[in-house]
Amino acid sequence: VNLLNNPDYIHTGEGVLGNSGEFSGMDSAEARVAIAKRLSTQAAVPGGSEKPFALILHGTAGSSKKNWYRWLASELETAGYEVAVPDLPDSDLPELSRWMEALIPYQSRLNEQSMIVGHSLGAIAALQFLLHSNCRVHQVVLVAPTHAQKDWSKINATHSPEQAAAIRAFTDAPLDWGHVRELADSFVCFFSDNDPYIPLTTKDLYVTDLGCEIKLVFGRGHFNQA
Repeated sequence: VNLLNNPDYIHTGEGVLGNSGEFSGMDSAEARVAIAKRLSTQAAVPGGSEKPFALILHGTAGSSKKNWYRWLASELETAGYEVAVPDLPDSDLPELSRWMEALIPYQSRLNEQSMIVGHSLGAIAALQFLLHSNCRVHQVVLVAPTHAQKDWSKINATHSPEQAAAIRAFTDAPLDWGHVRELADSFVCFFSDNDPYIPLTTKDLYVTDLGCEIKLVFGRGHFNQA
């Protein structure tokens, strides 16, 4: 389905959300606040003995200090979460095994009140980490996620051969979609119509494999801006 030719998806200007439920028609600033509130809405931990935990994972060539990660962490902390935004090793040439090893300390902090947010390659890391942990969480949010079966021409055209190969190897690692679907109450995926790396058709793969809720945002590229 070509969403850009679908009358239900109307381009109303840069950074304006379309066909996105409660976010439809908002501009970038409004949507950023509304999305943060949406992400931070969840039931309190039974008994109130501990804060719910949120984990935010960056992507290729990323770090905890880039993009909107610290901003979202602050919003979630204000909402009552304990938040971790780890710097994953060798992000310029990421390796799945090394990232999973780096995330081991966070496995014990996951429970049915937890949230995991993954951006770009961090989305695949989030799903793989969930499988490695084998612990059910409340929500998984994937922003501009890559996918093994997507069109790789944009990645190949915008990255060095070595980096593109590393991203591809990371993404191509076996992923049990059926099992991962059982490990969260809900999955939400954000895509932009002008992402320079992730074709919009990738959203259909996530609907099929993950049954996720799709949020389409116009003019936000790869969601790299804070």
